[in-house]
Amino acid sequence: MARGYLNFVAGTAPSEADWDDYIGDQVVGVFDDSTDRDTQIGDNVVEGMRAVSADTGIEYVAVLDPAATNDPLLATDFTWTEFGRYKAWNDTHSPTLTATSVDPTIGTGPVLDCRWTREGTLATVAFYVAFGTGMAAGTGTYELDLPPEIPAAPEWYGATEWIAGNGIAIDSSTGTRQTVAVSVVGSTTVRLEADGLTSAVTESNLIAWGDSDVVLSGTITYETAEVY
Repeated sequence: MARGYLNFVAGTAPSEADWDDYIGDQVVGVFDDSTDRDTQIGDNVVEGMRAVSADTGIEYVAVLDPAATNDPLLATDFTWTEFGRYKAWNDTHSPTLTATSVDPTIGTGPVLDCRWTREGTLATVAFYVAFGTGMAAGTGTYELDLPPEIPAAPEWYGATEWIAGNGIAIDSSTGTRQTVAVSVVGSTTVRLEADGLTSAVTESNLIAWGDSDVVLSGTITYETAEVY
């Protein structure tokens, strides 16, 4: 099976191999990577076109910018957004822990892990965030950032803050686990909620945060924002 895109020229008959490779076998275009995709397809992009990058296993869908006015449309009028994947989740995002008044000091040797995947407009994100040594708790409501590639849809924050998932916080000095829920409060921001509190989790109302304490080990699922 060939990889790539073939522009059929008017007045010429596709060969048997062309039909097999580019029509019969390639319902979705398969490319070595995203650069190969962009080079081969060029401006021959159609909204809804799908392409797989073989290096990452990510399937992309071409989405048209509704403000585009070019005629004919150019590749710059489209964006390739992740639609799904068949290889490992993305784990390139290192989440940042902040607070609404004074940001905490994360310390030496923290664990800031985040793995995520996307299926159309549905995102799933797994967090493991733990302080290192020599930390300082900061002041205010704790917040974590979502991967920038998958911001939340406006319906998931604002007047209505949806609970997107659950997890635990761990006091490492006692081994005590606290169940927490995760709410989406901005396009790239989540907070922790817990039973019995009158506000979201802060530097002092859930755990007396110290070295090696786990702020969040959990998974959330939410609706992502549209590309444009």
